[in-house]
Amino acid sequence: MFTARLERGPAAAPEVRGALARLWADSGSLALAAAGTGWSARTLRARFREQVGLSPKGVARVFRLQHALRLLAAGVAPARVAAACGYHDQAHFGRDVKALTGLSPSRIAALRGGLPPGSALDRVPGRITSLLLPDEGAPEQPVRTGRACRF
Repeated sequence: MFTARLERGPAAAPEVRGALARLWADSGSLALAAAGTGWSARTLRARFREQVGLSPKGVARVFRLQHALRLLAAGVAPARVAAACGYHDQAHFGRDVKALTGLSPSRIAALRGGLPPGSALDRVPGRITSLLLPDEGAPEQPVRTGRACRF
């Protein structure tokens, strides 16, 4: 999504493209992303907001969330997901997921109904971008005919 935005808009600075690639490759390491730009942290934040639409930290949070959701979908226990993705603990992981999606990790897993990342429900191959919300008034079980929620 971020790369597509860069490609649709005006030409992005090579430093922004490089930092974005480093954030992706390093699962959101801000220090590594900033190291190769030669810019101050303030300049990097300003350029990211201007050219990507989010700060480097915001992008890193989204990348970390994607990594965590893929691990959850693979059946990894939430405590292990939290540790593998660099969250301080499982509670920190749960708060961050809730802040970014409005749902708990277990609720996301339940609403995905066991679908793997990149399923027909998702917009990006290999990524978890959507889940099925139950119809209004329906039981709490995921419903294949429900409306899609994209994040």
